[in-house]
Formats: sequence, C-alpha cells, structure tokens
Amino acid sequence: MIRLRDFKTPVMWLSGLAVLMMPMAAWAKTTGSDDLDVAKLAMGLAGGLAVFLYGMELMGDSLKQVAGARMKKIIGALSSNRFAGVATGATTTAVVQSSSVTTVMVVGFITAGLMTMPQALGVILGANIGTTITGQIIAFKVTHYSMWLIAAGFFTQFIFKKPEIKKWALVILGLGLVFFGLTMMSGAMKPLRSLAEFRDLMAGGNSLVVAVLIGAAFTALIQSSSATTGIVIVMAADGIIPLETGIALALGANIGTCVTAGLACIGKPREAVRAALAHSVFNIAGVILITPFIPQFTAGLQWAFAEADVARQIANAHTVFNVANTIIFLPFLGGFAKLLTRLIPASKEEASRIGANLDESLAATPSAALEVARAEVVAMAAATRKMLELAPLISLHSDATAAATMGGLHVEALARHAAVSKYLTRVTTEKMSGEDADALLELMTAASKVRSIGNVLRHTLVAENPVPLKGEAATLVVKYHGLVLKGFDGAVRALGMADRAAAAQALALESELDELDHQARQQKYSEATSAEVRADLVAFDKQLAVIEDLRRVYDHSASIARHAGEQDAQRIAA
Repeated sequence: MIRLRDFKTPVMWLSGLAVLMMPMAAWAKTTGSDDLDVAKLAMGLAGGLAVFLYGMELMGDSLKQVAGARMKKIIGALSSNRFAGVATGATTTAVVQSSSVTTVMVVGFITAGLMTMPQALGVILGANIGTTITGQIIAFKVTHYSMWLIAAGFFTQFIFKKPEIKKWALVILGLGLVFFGLTMMSGAMKPLRSLAEFRDLMAGGNSLVVAVLIGAAFTALIQSSSATTGIVIVMAADGIIPLETGIALALGANIGTCVTAGLACIGKPREAVRAALAHSVFNIAGVILITPFIPQFTAGLQWAFAEADVARQIANAHTVFNVANTIIFLPFLGGFAKLLTRLIPASKEEASRIGANLDESLAATPSAALEVARAEVVAMAAATRKMLELAPLISLHSDATAAATMGGLHVEALARHAAVSKYLTRVTTEKMSGEDADALLELMTAASKVRSIGNVLRHTLVAENPVPLKGEAATLVVKYHGLVLKGFDGAVRALGMADRAAAAQALALESELDELDHQARQQKYSEATSAEVRADLVAFDKQLAVIEDLRRVYDHSASIARHAGEQDAQRIAA
C-alpha cells in the first residue's frame, strides 16, 4: 500500500536540492561564466544527495534493528540525573543517526509518562552532541574507501544468511553509500573553485549570517543535519568554501533540525509541544549567541587544533559548539522545565483521552513504540484491576453500585484495548529486529488476555445468580480472590517492569489455588447429605461458580506472567 508519508522524504530532498542550486544558478547567470555547467552540477548534486541520504536512511534503519534493544535499555535506565539524560541523548542519536528522531522519541515518551520533562531536556541536549558523530567520521577522509565499503556490505549480506550478520552488513553498505554520495557531490562542485564571484561571496564577512540561514533552510528541507554537515565538510576540504563560512553553515544546521521536532508536535499533547519548544530554544538561542563571534570562534579552534585540516576543524567546531551549548543550559534544566509547564499548561481533556500516549510518529522506531504501547497495556490492566477489586462486593453482597462501576471500567478497558491493538498493528508495518517482533507478540497476547479477564469479570461474574455468600463459603471466596488479585498484580508487574521474580511469584500461586479449589469441592460433597446444610447447597453452587470464574482470571494472568518471564529471560540472554 502506498502512503503519503512514502512521498514526503523524496519531495524534501528535491526541495533541498533546489535551495542549494538557486544561488549557484544565479551566480552563473550573473557572471556569464561558460566554465560552469549548471545542468551537470545539478545532476551531480542531485545524484550525490540522493545516494547520501539513502545511505543515511539504510544505515540508520539497520542500526535501529541491530541496537534497538540496547537503545531501549539505555532509555529505560534514565534517572533524574540530567547528566545521564545527556549521555542517553548522545548515545541514542549516534545509533539512529538523527537528533530529530531522538527528539520525536522523547516527545512520545513524555506523552506516555515514561519520561519526565527535566529528563527529556537532558536527552534533547545530548542529541545535539550525538549528531556530530557523523561529521567526525566524514572528517577522517574515508570517502576514498566508499567502494570497498559498498562491496563489503553488499556481498556480506548477500552471502551470509544469519540475520544479525546481514543487518551489520547493511550498516556497512549504508556507510559506504554515504561516503560515495559525498564523493559525487564533491566532484560536481569542484568547478565552483574556479568561479571568482563565488569565492568572493563565500569569503565576505557579511555572508556569515546568510550562511547560517542557508544551512538552516537546507537542513529543514532535507531533515538531516548530518547531511548538511557532511556536504559542508566536503566543500571546505575541496577549497570551495572558507573555514568561517563552513562553520556558519554547520551551525545553521542546528536551527534547521528543529523543524522536524516542530512538525512532530503538531496535533500532539501539550507535553510534546513543550519538548519541541525546548529543542528549538536550545538550538536557536545557542546559534544566535555565537553567530556574531564566529571569526573569534574560528580563530580559537585554529589555535586549539593547530594540526587539524579544514575538514576536521569544521567537525570539531560542530562538536565543540554543541558540547558548550549543553554545558551552558544544563544547570538551568529544572527551572526551564517549570517555565515550560507554566507557559504551556497541561490539558485535562488530553490527559483523559484514551490512547493519547500512543504517538504515531514513534511507530517508525519500533523499540520505542513498543515501550509506549507497553505503558498503554499496563494502563488497560489498571482499569481491569479495579474491576477485579470490585468482584467480592458483587459476588458476596450483590452490590448494584459496584456492578455499575465495573461496567464503566470495562468500557474503558475495551477502549484501551482497541487503541493499543490498532497501534501495534501499525507498528507491524515497520522493519524490526527479532527481539522487537517477540516483544510485539508478547504485548498483543497480554492485551488480549487482559481483555479476556475483563470479559470474565463483567459478563460472567456479574451474570451469576445474585445469591449473597456468607460464612465459610464467603471466607473461602475472599481468600481465593486475594490470591488471584496477587497473581494478577505479579503478572502486570512482570509485563511492565520486566520483573522475572514477579512472574515467578505469580505462577507459584497455582498450587495454593488448587488447594482452595479442592477444599471448596470437598466441602460441598461431604456436606451434601447433611440435613443442616441442604438449604445452603445453592450458596455452595454459587461459591464454586465464583471460584471457577476467578480461576479463569488467574489462568489468563498466569499466561501473561509466563510470556513476560520468557521475554525477560531472552533479553538477559541477548
């Protein structure tokens, strides 16, 4: 099925190419130079940019599949420590090769309640550091080996059948395409070195602000600051642009990358808007502050890295700027988070909307999307647990109010199941690792089991004949219900927290339930002939019926615990 989003990236690439080509075409027309073949230049840039961006996408997708589980563990290990958040943002961005993707993930996690705003702000700052890794790699001038990387990646994934090896081969292939695309663009732009007007324009001091704006516009359109930085490094290394202009273009990329996060928050809850605003403030404010001092910044870099060439100087400038920007903002994250909350207050309507945390933009990163879906299944289980708590009031006392409350909770649980099932079905359309595929199956199974528990409680338990229980029958049911509730809690904890011990404890309750079930049946059959208790046989039948219903609830809970325990064991083994 062809979707609108399939056309979005190519259109943006072409738009970015247009931004890059318009000033060059204007210079050629103004100078009347016959040495510059604009059509050939455009063809080289178009082909090179397409190959570069496809390589970035292939490498990023493959890395997400290879390192998806590790990335999930890194994000899950976040604490209130803002330094840990910065490290997480940098590491995650280095894996997915896009600070925009990291920011979109953060938006989804905040919306789902998996991350606090101060934590998110640290991750966003770290993402800007992580995105400089690509520039540092390109500055090593390994573009000469692009064909070797392409050949090695292609033939490795062609020859070997093991999925893990094939994924790493695609990472190598993608990296080779990145370098080959840069080589193509470098060759296409070499004639610009002989164009005096172009050199004069790029060397002009007034062009630095313009260069920042061009870098921002180009990055916004192609949605890749790494691409902008890579192109700038190649142009500077070939002598097409001077160092100061290259640094200004690279700094502009920090502004352009805010656009993706801004688009991602449209129509999203207030938490998403806050994260996108924070990302924009960090990047734009930092660039505005340093732009007037780019000449001094450049001189400082040349002094600090005197032995580095132009390519390395630009890569270092990009890294140093983002590290410095992080250090400046880091002490103020707590206060800034409070300010954002005050400027963009929470909406009660959004918080109460079923499935509000299931961020569609996260679906492209399955490992992240599954964590959000897991939180929704746990929320569904919370509503079902309230139903389970009400069970004694209904079975022992025929409480009509409790039955009505249970009905409302059942509607909520069914709505959450419908939302999470639709979301997980959407995630299945994306490429994912084997571990993520197993986790998706686990969540689908858990959601189905929780729904079945709700159906048992609502349609079977409530439908039993309203015969109040008392005495020994009531005591045994209360004890049985307590164990079932304990088993349900253990299963949900195992699902939500990957707690193997909780899963084992939930499964260990089976023998106690079997014993109570045996006691109930023995009690009925041994006293069935006693004249004193014949009048209570209806109550004993009701007792057994309630216990059978509760046993079905436990069996579904045990299934959740069993699957969760197996998945956790696999994650540890991996």
